[in-house]
Amino acid sequence: MSNISAETLKNYTNYVGIYGKQKAALNFGLSLETLNRYLRKARKLEEGIKKVDKPNILIFDIETAPVQAYVWSLWKQNVYIDQIESDWFMLSWSAKWLFESEIYSDVLTPKEALNENDARISQSMWEFIDHADIIIGHNIAGFDIPKLNTRWIVNNIKPPSPYQMVDTLKEAKKNFMFSSNKLDFIARMLGTEQKMDAGGFETWIGCLKGDQKALLKMEEYNRKDINVTEEVYMKIRPWIKSHPNMALYYQDDMDHRCRNCGSKNITFSDKMYDTGLNRFTTVRCECGAIGRARVSALPKAKRDSLFQACAR
Repeated sequence: MSNISAETLKNYTNYVGIYGKQKAALNFGLSLETLNRYLRKARKLEEGIKKVDKPNILIFDIETAPVQAYVWSLWKQNVYIDQIESDWFMLSWSAKWLFESEIYSDVLTPKEALNENDARISQSMWEFIDHADIIIGHNIAGFDIPKLNTRWIVNNIKPPSPYQMVDTLKEAKKNFMFSSNKLDFIARMLGTEQKMDAGGFETWIGCLKGDQKALLKMEEYNRKDINVTEEVYMKIRPWIKSHPNMALYYQDDMDHRCRNCGSKNITFSDKMYDTGLNRFTTVRCECGAIGRARVSALPKAKRDSLFQACAR
């Protein structure tokens, strides 16, 4: 490994970015463990995962196996734990850093799928989440993160470093009234890239049987979701009132940055932003988000009188 050239490492990284780890390992005749070591070395040569003077914003998605259980009917079933033949586990994950072209992913090997062993890909997903300052995904608050937490604790993996979260499903429900809040429907309504057809439940069955083609299909389907999620996020970002404050991550002396995107290209308007005890000038960012100036537009005497009136 010490003699491998930077050009070869770059070739591995580029191939994985296009086709995923499973296909790359097969193409280069490497084990997944060896390929992962090469990819980690490539990232170090590119100054590591951490970015300078801006947040690490990770878009990600996971796919899981179904719970297999014995049931007596198709409707209104209470499935007791003794009826469970096999519990769920993670099949694959995919992720990308916001605005970067490369998509990272990992999927179970046929042997891992047959053994229901997701320890390796749970760890590789953890490494990305651990480096992220902000994570973005569709239904990650209700599904992906609780699922990941479960697999991490089951596989004796420690909690990741703190992060902030943007769940596009929660924001869609909070700000809009789409007829469906499924990612593919929202993407269609917003005119963005569409989800890929996974091939039906047959693909999940193939993964459970350790079928290599089914696992690669699952990874491809998983990777496709990342671009869809990124485009949907960019469309709704100006509407997210509780977006993590991006201005916190820029080490400069700028008086005003957009909290939604961090841009310094903002315009002050004549309209005011009123709170219960204060008034601020409204600003609009080039991204479309609305914010307010940091300094009050009211004289100190007026602010004091309002506070005193409220206190009484």
